[in-house]
Amino acid sequence: MPPDRLTILQQAQLLHDATLSRHGELLDRLEDARLEHAEVMRALRGLQERQQTILEMILALLHQQEERLAQHEAQMTAVRAILQAITGPRLVNVLGVIRSSPLAGLCYDTPSVEVGLFPVDTLNKTPWTLS
Repeated sequence: MPPDRLTILQQAQLLHDATLSRHGELLDRLEDARLEHAEVMRALRGLQERQQTILEMILALLHQQEERLAQHEAQMTAVRAILQAITGPRLVNVLGVIRSSPLAGLCYDTPSVEVGLFPVDTLNKTPWTLS
């Protein structure tokens, strides 16, 4: 064999060995990346489950608030009807007065109490109540 041919075969062998080595390293890195990816996916699934649980809790709270609002609106409709029946044609918007009162925010956190109706002599007087 001529020396050039041997050199070409040796170079080919070296190139082949280097290529196999690089492919082996690449496969090792790929396996490491696959394992890391699987670990990250497990963590993401856990987060997704927590988010789903939180979403269900929020939806349950929303449903409760919607029910409470509907009950409140029904009660307010009944109160308005009672007030209108009591006051007759001279309807005084007592609910509007209470809502516009600077102390109105304080009464939302207190338990329910009995409401006493009071006469209003003229519409120019401001009615005062304590609860």
